Amino acid sequence: MIGYSRRYTAVPLVDLGVVSTAVPAGQVYEATYELAHSLRAKGKNALYRQTLTRIKSTMYADAIKRLTSDFVSMGWTNKPKGIDRPVPIPQTDKNPRSRL
Repeated sequence: MIGYSRRYTAVPLVDLGVVSTAVPAGQVYEATYELAHSLRAKGKNALYRQTLTRIKSTMYADAIKRLTSDFVSMGWTNKPKGIDRPVPIPQTDKNPRSRL
């Protein structure tokens, strides 16, 4: 990480509280796997998932309402044809005498 033109390594960032842990490069895969495996246990039963869903539904009710509501037109459908681009001119014969 680079901040204020100073390069930081993982160990000092742990001391500063920016990251929670640092592992040697050769152990990154194992540490990542262990962390992912520990997070997997969350939501393992239906009651927990339902409770979490209700909490989030309450917290984000306004966003959910806006994202799931019916589409509201912005008024583009009410715009008369030919306003945003010229009305097409009907094709006629180029020779006016051919109609005589």
